[in-house]
Amino acid sequence: PCAGHRRVGPDLARRLDQVDARAAISYAKGVDIVYATGHLEPALQALAYAEELYRNHCRGCAHEMRQARMMITQLSLAVKREGDMPTLREWVREAEDRGDRLSAVRLRLSLSLAALRADDSDAALLQIDTALKLAGGTTSGLAAVAEPFARANLQLYRGSADGCRVSNYLLEDFFSGALAWVPVWRSLILLLRARLALIARAATGAPRDLLSSAAINLGKATRLGSPCMADDVQLVRASIAAAEGKRGDALEALGVILQSHQGRSDLPLTALFA
Repeated sequence: PCAGHRRVGPDLARRLDQVDARAAISYAKGVDIVYATGHLEPALQALAYAEELYRNHCRGCAHEMRQARMMITQLSLAVKREGDMPTLREWVREAEDRGDRLSAVRLRLSLSLAALRADDSDAALLQIDTALKLAGGTTSGLAAVAEPFARANLQLYRGSADGCRVSNYLLEDFFSGALAWVPVWRSLILLLRARLALIARAATGAPRDLLSSAAINLGKATRLGSPCMADDVQLVRASIAAAEGKRGDALEALGVILQSHQGRSDLPLTALFA
C-alpha cells in the first residue's frame, strides 16, 4: 500500500492544481517516507515544504501547518538530534498564543531533547513540567508517548540508575499503542530501553538480567532495519560489548559508524560520539 501511495501522490498533485492539495500531499509524502521506509532526510524535506506552503500560501490551514511543525520537530530532535532552535521556540510561542495546547505540549516535550543536547538538564525538566501543566496534568495521543520518552532521556542523561530502571519499565506501555507498529518509533523506543537497561544495572535491587534485556532490545531494533537508526544501533551494540568486556567488538561497532560517514565535513552527533 505504501508504494501505491507514493505512485498516487504525484498524480494527484498534477490533477489537483491547488496549493492546499499540494501541501497535503507533501505532508502525507513526508510521513509515508519516514514511517514506511525509515529514511529521514527526504521525509524532513517533504514536511518542510508542506509547512512552508501551509504558512505562506494557504488560508485557513493553521491546524495543518502546526501538524507539519510537530512532525518536523519530533523527527528532527528525537531521531536526528538537531533543530533550528530559534524557529522551534517561535513555533511554541505561536501555538500558545493561538491557544493550541496540543501543539504546544508536543513541541515543548520535543524541546526538552534540545535542552539535553545543549547540556542543560534543568531546562529539559522545565520543558517537560511546563508541557504537563499545559496538558492539564495528563497527556494523551502522541504526547502520551513523548512524555515518558522525554523523561527517560533526561534520566539517561543524568545517569540516574534508579530513574533509568523506572523509565525502562514505564516505556513498556508504548508497545500496546498504535505507534508500536511504526518501525522508526519502535526502533527508537527499543534502543532507548536498551540504553536505560545498561544504566539501570547499578540501581538498587536491579535484576541481574538487564544486560541480556538490553541485548534482546538491540536485536529487535536491528531486525527492523530502519536506515535512520543505523548509527544508534551500532552505538548501542558498542555499549553492550563494552559492558560485557568485549573491547574489540565495541571498537568494531564504532568503526562501522565512522566508516559510513567518512569524508563528510558535517558529521552528525552520532558520528562525533563514536
